[in-house]
Order: sequence, then structure tokens, then C-alpha cells
Amino acid sequence: MTTIMKALIFDRDGVIINSEALTIDAARKAFKKLGYDMPDSDIPHIIGHSSTKYTEYFLTKWEFNSDEFREMMREFYYKRLDKSLLFSETITLIKKLYKNNVTMGITTSAGFDGTLQV
Repeated sequence: MTTIMKALIFDRDGVIINSEALTIDAARKAFKKLGYDMPDSDIPHIIGHSSTKYTEYFLTKWEFNSDEFREMMREFYYKRLDKSLLFSETITLIKKLYKNNVTMGITTSAGFDGTLQV
């Protein structure tokens, strides 16, 4: 029996876009603007975690307005998002699926401002 894929949903961050460096840089810039230097030892508290989770972690270290921090991070993140590296293997797969008329979607828990060109 042959199974035919009819649709596929891709996550944006970490699947289509290599966004780890972008997220770290945005956090560093936001904290710098708030008067804090984020050490490399804090990177594991960001990667693979939601902004809510890592914001809670940093609130145990420093005093800052979490809404202000998230807004600054969002601003720094989206200023550079269109320059982020794409995973070429994922883009190749998307193009093959498109040629074979497979319905595709994109999702993210990080929010989305703008368009993604592949």
C-alpha cells in the first residue's frame, strides 16, 4: 500500500530559518539597552525555550520590565530576520513538494511580521 502525503506544515524557527544566532543577538542587544551584559553562560537558557520561559529566568537575575524587554527583542529580531540564514535542505524539500502539488503551511510560536521568500 502506498501512502501519499497530502499536506505538510513547517515550523519557521529552527526548521526553515537558522534563528538561534538571531535570537541570542536580539536578547543581548535588548539587555544591553536595559543596562545588562548577557554572558555566554546564559545562552542555554534561551535556545529551545519560549520567550516567556527565558524572560522568567532572566527576571531571577535582573530587574527589568518584561514587556519592554520583549518589545525590544522583537524589534531587534525582526530588523534582521530577512537576513537570516535559511536551511538549504529544507528549501530544497519545499521546492520539491511544491512541484509535486503538496499543500504546505508555515507555523511559528514566535510571531510573524512580514513575508518569507523562498
